Amino acid sequence: MNWILLVSLGINGALLLWVWSSQRKLNRLNDELDQRRDLHAESKIRMNIALEGAELGLWEWHIDNDTLVVSPSGAEMLGLKHEEIPKTTFDWEQRIHPHDIKTRRDRLQAYLKRPSERYEFEYRVNHTQGDWLWVLERGRILYKDAPDNEKVMVATFFDISSRKEMELELTQLATTKREG
Repeated sequence: MNWILLVSLGINGALLLWVWSSQRKLNRLNDELDQRRDLHAESKIRMNIALEGAELGLWEWHIDNDTLVVSPSGAEMLGLKHEEIPKTTFDWEQRIHPHDIKTRRDRLQAYLKRPSERYEFEYRVNHTQGDWLWVLERGRILYKDAPDNEKVMVATFFDISSRKEMELELTQLATTKREG
């Protein structure tokens, strides 16, 4: 009977040691996860500050499920409130000038077929106050290290309205000079 007690104490001790060891590993993993989350949050804050400082907007398009994430600076550029931020490419295209939608869509599809090149396009997008802003959009496709190899495209966009106005003025000036 004593040997049964000794064996059960040994088994209980081994189980207790295993639980204690597993708990320590779990605590270490949780600490590491917390540190990575903190680093990710800090990195996101730094990125948003940099985008704001450079007056750039950014969108991240998850192609397979057509979800779109727009940076706070991008939303601000277009005068959008949080609940107005486009969540799909369809939503984004609702803000694009009707004359630019097809060309942009064609350029984007051509890029997706040959993603080694950089995507770049200038088009008009509607500000919530009703003005049309010209933006220069530049991006690249990347692949996340996921089992399904999810395709993601990231692009920045920049307000080039002032440049476009100057180009128009120069064109009008050149036309006037030729005619007169």
